[in-house]
Amino acid sequence: MSKFSDRLRLLKDEKGVTLKEISEKLDITVPNLSYYMKGREPNYDILIKIADYFNVTTDWLIGHTDEKNTVQGSIISEIEKQLNLNDEKKLSDKARELFLKHQYSLYDTMVDIYSFFLSTDISYIKDYNYFMNMFCSVLNSYIKELNKGMSNLSKDSILNLMKKEELVADVLQTVILFSSYSYAEYLTHHKELPESDKTTVQEIVNFTFNNFKEKNPDKNTFETFLKMSLIQED
Repeated sequence: MSKFSDRLRLLKDEKGVTLKEISEKLDITVPNLSYYMKGREPNYDILIKIADYFNVTTDWLIGHTDEKNTVQGSIISEIEKQLNLNDEKKLSDKARELFLKHQYSLYDTMVDIYSFFLSTDISYIKDYNYFMNMFCSVLNSYIKELNKGMSNLSKDSILNLMKKEELVADVLQTVILFSSYSYAEYLTHHKELPESDKTTVQEIVNFTFNNFKEKNPDKNTFETFLKMSLIQED
């Protein structure tokens, strides 16, 4: 089976569409699409249609590169430039393919976050910015600690890494829960929530939120966790 057919099948599954839906969008017959899935190569015009529909490059579709789109290519080039890498040190083969796969997932996540900000008035969500900043700081700390652990392998450094990772996990869980409860509280006042549901939902949210705050009485607790989890120079 050709690289093209493998990648066409992958894109179809990722997008969750049927051959009939692709056929209707691209004006390509279902039998022809089936042939492409089984190994037949399309002509250039069809190749461009399919690439545009799935937002990938034609080079990726036919297996000439592992970078799905031009955005991915420009991002990885900028990263390599900032790290001042020569060709020998750049990611290649499976490592590069894995990085690009996760980069694509991160791109989808950024799109979702952007959509969230477009549709939500976050000014009503209590302490949203505080906890989002903490969330990003803790994740950044986690990555730095992992990198440091790889460059200093010893029994003590590995045990220290485990302790800090447990602490990071606790902080992240707290931050995510608080953000979720705050957002749920905001939604109970949303104009699209039926009036018949507002009281019931508000009571449930209040009970859950208050229970959470009893276990986590003030921000100082979170700040202490964060300071403890930040990467300290040895």
